[in-house]
Amino acid sequence: MNQHIIAPRFTQSVLRTAPSRFRAAQQPFIATVRTKLETGAYRFEATRCPCGTDASSITIAAIDRYGLPLTSVLCTACGTIRFDPYLDSASLQDFYRQYYQQMYGRSDDVDAYFAKQRAYGQRLLQAYAASLAPHTTVVEIGCGAGGALAEFHARGFQVAGCDYSAELIDAGGERGVTGMVVGDVAALQAKHPVLKANLVLLHHVFEHVEDPLEVLRACAAIVAPEGRIVIAVPNVDAIDRFVYPAGDLLEFLHIAHKYNFTRDGISAVAAQAGFASVEPPAQLLRLSARLVAPELWVELQRADTSHGSARPALLQGSGAARLHYLRRTERLHALGLCVGQFRYRLQWLTPAGVLRRLRSK
Repeated sequence: MNQHIIAPRFTQSVLRTAPSRFRAAQQPFIATVRTKLETGAYRFEATRCPCGTDASSITIAAIDRYGLPLTSVLCTACGTIRFDPYLDSASLQDFYRQYYQQMYGRSDDVDAYFAKQRAYGQRLLQAYAASLAPHTTVVEIGCGAGGALAEFHARGFQVAGCDYSAELIDAGGERGVTGMVVGDVAALQAKHPVLKANLVLLHHVFEHVEDPLEVLRACAAIVAPEGRIVIAVPNVDAIDRFVYPAGDLLEFLHIAHKYNFTRDGISAVAAQAGFASVEPPAQLLRLSARLVAPELWVELQRADTSHGSARPALLQGSGAARLHYLRRTERLHALGLCVGQFRYRLQWLTPAGVLRRLRSK
């Protein structure tokens, strides 16, 4: 495998402990996961790019954002970044069950989490409500506490969702969200045997899944013929323009994110499951452009295969283009010249920024 480490700071020799920017409460969990990785308590297995091309890969980093010894590679065909090797299923389940939330530093404030979900639900509702017939069904895979579903339900749509967190599903039920189930798409089908969704949401889920193609094939069984799947993932191709990560690729290399997709990468996976990718509504893209961190939104519709294969004739140059972008962004980041870095500094000059500085003293 070719070595094209983005910069010296992406090597294991540079960083042997978690960066100091992580809070004290996070550090013990990061250290424990590091020990499990280095002693073999967590087992690794080789991975392949889900684009299905069997193209070669380029090694671009040897650590993740926490300083953990994980190798990131970039597919020369579609440009998608993945960890290779990556945790096997048993190790990954243990990580999510025991360390993920605490290591991530996620707040235990369920009301705040529910409100954040409602916020992206509102963006999706603004973008898609007009094109959905009244009382049709909206499903979310990885629905958390169901905040986004609550927004659609309030507008008269039928809703359903699934998530592996029983605590979050219970929390959503306490807040009036119905139709949710603990588990995966199969568990959702068991609860709703005749489910046919007009809109299926995967909001910051696709980067986590072990097998993206398997997930889309499962979704195909619950999507109505005219239905759509809407996917949101972190957008590595815009890291230079947003306040977070302000050009720092390392922030997006996260142990829990097996993949950092390109649009071509998602399109290639979707084609294998019988879907074609289309541009989401412009309104959704405009609303997302106002966020702190960049998101890649992709809409999938059932492909027309009447004239042959749905596989897209793409993946030419996507890998080289992304590698060039990442190298250029790293150079700008080192000089403090990324647009996102300027925006980060400017936000401290706003009244809200001044107030935050005063409170921190």
